[in-house]
Amino acid sequence: MTLNKQDDVPIADSSENNSPLSEEELSAAYRETDRLAEKQEASENREMLGNSGILRSEASSAPFIQVAQRSDVGLVRERNEDACFSFVGQSGGSTPLIPFSLGMVADGMGGHSNGHEASRKVADQIARYVLDRVYIPLLKGLPAQKPLQEIMGEAVEIANQSIHNPDPEQEGGTTLTGALIVGRRLYLIHIGDTRAYLITDDLFEQLTTDHSIVKRLEEAGQITAEQAAHHPHRNLLYRALTGNEMEVDTHTRSLPKNGYLFICSDGLWDYLPESDIEQIVRDRELSLQERCEKLVEGALKNESSDNVTGVLIHFRVG
Repeated sequence: MTLNKQDDVPIADSSENNSPLSEEELSAAYRETDRLAEKQEASENREMLGNSGILRSEASSAPFIQVAQRSDVGLVRERNEDACFSFVGQSGGSTPLIPFSLGMVADGMGGHSNGHEASRKVADQIARYVLDRVYIPLLKGLPAQKPLQEIMGEAVEIANQSIHNPDPEQEGGTTLTGALIVGRRLYLIHIGDTRAYLITDDLFEQLTTDHSIVKRLEEAGQITAEQAAHHPHRNLLYRALTGNEMEVDTHTRSLPKNGYLFICSDGLWDYLPESDIEQIVRDRELSLQERCEKLVEGALKNESSDNVTGVLIHFRVG
């Protein structure tokens, strides 16, 4: 199915060990897991908390995560089809928890009557699933039972099932970009055209690929990036969550020691140049919330015709 987010109607193409680990075991396992992760980032076999015991961080490294978010209905729409979620788990003392954060942006599709419900439900379902299976065991000093990337994938599957409706008149659809940070590892899930950016002092990188027909034409060399930016069909998606069979991009990598993750809907990135996003995120004269507000206001000032949502995460994990 090819999905149109703007029109009123979608366009269709056809360890079983649950014993708490000692502090010495946790510390040794954390160091070893971080070494292995940096050596072979793409290997999912190295993503196991079940044997790694990535539960506590060394207080001397003083890691932290901060989050800011804003979602605005925008200048045109009567209803906000976007949904966002952010969570940070931090503790203090002699053995604080390692950095933990979960952030998401979901953009309900305007061509579906229940797009706003789909985006909200998907974000809620994924948050509950991941926090129950990753963060709660973390607090108890227990390892997760599966690789974290597998847990993220399962969360999306369950969330997708939750919006299934056999009645096409009541069908809901949404995009999704979600980021889980545990220690220095990032676990990313993505479908649709919401985006995630990684930003440091010397890096600006888009981590996600838009699942739009126009982006596919650009990748095939049939149109230029400039033509894609102004293409009349740039809102047509070929992948999204609709309650039916779906394919989600998953990705994991080591994070730099200090930087930002920015997750946003197309109502923001489609109207605010990446050079502006980069400049605003790096502006340390502003608080994190002020930067997030400025990003959203920038898209609105440029007359965004969509809902505008952003989640900005500042991390120091080294």
